[in-house]
Order: sequence, then structure tokens, then C-alpha cells
Amino acid sequence: MLPSLMRALRLDAEPPVLAVERILRRAASKTKSSLLSQQLKAAGAHFGPRAEVRGGRRISFGPEFSCGSDLWLEAVTSYGDDAFAPSVVIGSGVSLSNRVHITATHSLEIGDGCLFGSGVFISDHNHGSYAAAGGSSPTTLPAERPLSPGGPVRIGKNVWLGDNVVVLGPVVIGDGAVIAANSVVTRDVAPGTIVGGAPARPLKEWTGSGWERV
Repeated sequence: MLPSLMRALRLDAEPPVLAVERILRRAASKTKSSLLSQQLKAAGAHFGPRAEVRGGRRISFGPEFSCGSDLWLEAVTSYGDDAFAPSVVIGSGVSLSNRVHITATHSLEIGDGCLFGSGVFISDHNHGSYAAAGGSSPTTLPAERPLSPGGPVRIGKNVWLGDNVVVLGPVVIGDGAVIAANSVVTRDVAPGTIVGGAPARPLKEWTGSGWERV
């Protein structure tokens, strides 16, 4: 660490105090990433700055997981008076960009080789129930409404989610699918399909030799 510090002080245009602060911050981030990897039994994982992982005993990681800054990954085991037994399974070689939020009370799976852009949100549940009968009252604060199941989320292998994509269960996204930026996925996506929009709809599909408009 000392040689890195000396090089930064010699070469950086920024004031020495800021250079020292940056190097210490980077070292702290690497230390936290290493500790998280060991604690979560995530072989070869890299966690970016300010990563928050809750309910880690309910989350399994394949090798070579990586994420950018501000990850919020949560297997919710309790909320208010309710208890849950969630399962979150993340495959090998999964790469997440910054500010990804993944939360589950029941079941959520992410296949091998997936790539998620920044600002992605994935959930298998809702704050409150919005059924025709017995739904949550709008006079109840949203944070005080019980968590209700939306449905399991299954994301296949080699799926690419663009920036700011929202995925709400129950939903299955097939292998090799591409979800365009800012899309909201509430229905199943066939393998090898590009979808976009809110709600997301098919745009192109893989024919075996190229992508054709649907």
C-alpha cells in the first residue's frame, strides 16, 4: 500500500490529502469486498463500494460474481409481524453494474453469465395487497402494509438487463433474452427475445442466424 501511496502523491494533480483519502477509501472497499466474499461463501466475488447484503444465509452465489457500487441485495426473512423463508440463487459469472436492488421474500433465481445495467430493480413481492377483495387500504402508510407475494422470479442464462429495468414476479425470463433500458417486465419473456417498453413487449427474436423483428 505504501508504494501506491507514494506514486499517487508524486503523479496525481489533486492535493496530497485528497490522494491519500482516495487510496484509503479504495483499500477499505477492497477489504470489505474480501470479507463479504468470505462471509457469504462467494468464491472469487467482487463487491463494489457500499454494497449491502442482507439475509446472506438465504443467498447462494456461483463463482466469479461481481457488482458495482451501492448494491442492495436482500433476502427478507421478516417484516413487521411476518416471517419468510426466501431463497435467492445467483449463478456463476453474474455481473451487476451500480445501484442494483434485488429483493425477495420467497424465490428468486439468476442464471449463469447474466449482465445487469445500472439502476436495475428486481422483486418477487409487493408492499401491501392490491387484490379486489381484502386489499390494503390507501389510508395505511405504505411502509406499514404487509409484504404480499408477487410470485417467483426466474432469470435464465446469459440474460442482459439494460439500465433502469424493473422486473416484477411472477415472471420467467428465458436464456439469452435482452431487456431494453427503462423497461418494466411483468410477463414471461421467451428465450432469445429482445423486449422493451412499459410493460415490456417483444421487439426482436433470435432465428439462429440473426435477430428479426417480431
